[in-house]
Amino acid sequence: MAAPAAGFIPLFMLPMFGVLDTVKVAGSYFNDSICLFVVAGMLQMLLNSSGFDRRIILWLLCSGDNCQFAGKRLIFKACTAAFFLSMFSNRLITSSTIIQFLTPALTNLQSLTSKNRKEEPNYDEMRFIILNAVQTSASIGSITIIHAALTPIAMRAIWSSVIGKAMSANSMTEMRNFLVKQQNALPPRSCFEMETVFFYLFFLVVCLFRWSEWLNIGWATYNSDMPGAPKIKDATVACLFLVALSILPRSHNILKYINAQKKSDLGNVKPESAILWWKFVDKNTYYGYIILLGGGVALNTAIKTTDLTKAVTSDYGTFITNKSWNTSIFIVCLISVLLANIMTGIAACCTFLPFVLNMAGEGVSEVWKKRLYLGTLGVGIGTSFGFVSPFYFTPAYFCHHTGKVPLKKMVNTYYNITYILAHKNFKTK
Repeated sequence: MAAPAAGFIPLFMLPMFGVLDTVKVAGSYFNDSICLFVVAGMLQMLLNSSGFDRRIILWLLCSGDNCQFAGKRLIFKACTAAFFLSMFSNRLITSSTIIQFLTPALTNLQSLTSKNRKEEPNYDEMRFIILNAVQTSASIGSITIIHAALTPIAMRAIWSSVIGKAMSANSMTEMRNFLVKQQNALPPRSCFEMETVFFYLFFLVVCLFRWSEWLNIGWATYNSDMPGAPKIKDATVACLFLVALSILPRSHNILKYINAQKKSDLGNVKPESAILWWKFVDKNTYYGYIILLGGGVALNTAIKTTDLTKAVTSDYGTFITNKSWNTSIFIVCLISVLLANIMTGIAACCTFLPFVLNMAGEGVSEVWKKRLYLGTLGVGIGTSFGFVSPFYFTPAYFCHHTGKVPLKKMVNTYYNITYILAHKNFKTK
């Protein structure tokens, strides 16, 4: 079933069965939190819209001499680019760009070295491993600013155990030449790129000063007459940035128009796009997930306003809450990851998170009541790790369709990553 269709189910089911009225259900489909989700996702595309992300990716991939273009080094450089750029830009565009750069290069190497297959590694297998590493790093990097980059380590461990032959000097030179050619094809750095970088950093600084403990000021301070409501909501600030960047032109020609004394001073007048190019942003925003998010909010509201909370606490959720804390949080994370690989991550979160939020009611141990936020965090992070199934609008989609990585290889690599990290964690303990 399509995501928007599934998201509409609570809209008619809950009023039909008398659980919630239509006005309250409809209000769940677009509130300030969902608005913040949409607008922040649009602002996150600033670096992608100007092409600055492509410049950084090629700078990382093309760094170093010929030896830096061997398979292990390529994994490290590609994963680094995917990991860090996914923090500050759209992870789907980032992973798609890296995959588009590496796929033709490795495919070309496979055909060029076909006569020397006994001496050269299998570059198709190399492509499967590197592109799986890229989509995994993009998924991990997108959920946090500070994170231990274990994905390249796991991928290099797999690489050492699977690939026994080193790349020849000619192959490394060919790889370097291909990527450098892509880098040289980039246009000169433009004012538009610098503007997107400046305004994105400015937006991050504004977010950092949402509430400053050191200065005791911030735009999210609470009203004295309304203790539960901030003076300015997060979604309001994000919308102000969105509107402003959709108005400001991407070049400084506006100054020429203002200072012109006569028509001949204007030169060739052309329509100009804004800094935040709406056509690009609109194309890369999947509005179906907004409907799905609204369905999740409505589902959680329905559970809380009925007696279903007691049933979840006393019956359905006991297989998790009756166990020790370590075991129960492991089950929550495991279910989250499994759901994210059989349905889209947003759908998995909207399905499982209301259950977790409502299973720590009366009669549950105090540990779960105090640490419910950790269970919520486990669902949020776990449902982001959909590395196997190539659902639309996921890094795995580009890995499978653009990078031509077979689904079987994606599954095998996923289980290898899990085994290596679990083994390392077990040995550390």
